[in-house]
Amino acid sequence: MPPVAKMDLVPDELKKALKDALRERGWGDIVAMTEQLNEWLADEGMDLRVSKTQVGKYAQLKKMQEEALEVSRELLADMGVEKEAEIHKAMLHMLTTLAVQLMMKATEEDGGLDAKDLMNIGRMMKDVMSSVGIREKILDEERQRIKAEERAAVAGQAEEVARKAGLSKDAAKALRQELLGIAA
Repeated sequence: MPPVAKMDLVPDELKKALKDALRERGWGDIVAMTEQLNEWLADEGMDLRVSKTQVGKYAQLKKMQEEALEVSRELLADMGVEKEAEIHKAMLHMLTTLAVQLMMKATEEDGGLDAKDLMNIGRMMKDVMSSVGIREKILDEERQRIKAEERAAVAGQAEEVARKAGLSKDAAKALRQELLGIAA
């Protein structure tokens, strides 16, 4: 198993502070940010020094993640809930395929996946499945809302027809029930 990267040993709150500082500096100034991170680590009492190469890789990764997130937001902003749900399902299938391929490759190379890789794959899958479930629920609620609006419109039309025809309240109720498919 390869040694753990020092960046993986940095506490999450310091990684977040580093990411925020890198974003403010346009994802550059790696040397200064490496010095800053190492100062933060020293202030925390940690005997850990991270190289500028690792900070640079971290900056690249976070920049790519934010750019991908922005592209996906722009893509999804123009779509309806139904189309968005279809994309989430496709993403789940793609991630599942990728996870299986990764596991097969790792076992073929005799190394297997380390716990961190498995955890990341599992977290990605859980997040996408959760997102798909949320989208499906939103889609179902939207369908229910549209159906309720249509039923209210039909009921209003039935009331109007009954009024114009001079029907009794019982006859109007029977007409509305017939139009809405409600058992009398």
